[in-house]
Amino acid sequence: MTDVVSGGAEPASRRTRALLVAAVVLVLVAAAADRWWAERERDRLREAVLAGEKAVSGTSTSLTGLAAYSSRLLYGTDVPPDVRRSAYANLAEDARRWVPRVQSAQQRVESTDVLPWHHGVRQAREAYDLRLQAWADVLRRFADDPQSGVFDDPAERQARLAARDALRAAGLDLLD
Repeated sequence: MTDVVSGGAEPASRRTRALLVAAVVLVLVAAAADRWWAERERDRLREAVLAGEKAVSGTSTSLTGLAAYSSRLLYGTDVPPDVRRSAYANLAEDARRWVPRVQSAQQRVESTDVLPWHHGVRQAREAYDLRLQAWADVLRRFADDPQSGVFDDPAERQARLAARDALRAAGLDLLD
């Protein structure tokens, strides 16, 4: 089918040209919407990570403060064994108290929706989820044996570094 213009038959159809322009506009709009959506995903993940780091930092501050306050009972040479056990039990209880908070932060990270083709944000979410899982594992082990001093855990350190790298790759420089 051809359109007839004042000079005769026109080989290219106006309809074909209009469809092509519409398709290009549709692709551009879809790309812009995808970029906008990816930015919203990063914003939500940023909020979840900051909440997670607040829980991790709170854990560290709480346990470090309690250990410093109880240091004479924990390490003194003239402390009766039952008093020392009680001081360690307080540390264990404090660690145990923080596990649900870290798990809550982890659930927030897990519930951050990311489209399947936004690989960088998805990898960052998964890596940070593993970081919080590793920290919760450290807390559980410490709660089970507070004398172990397992806070310098290689698996947790590796998970933290992997999360930092994945977050940076997704444009979120949130971890040191």
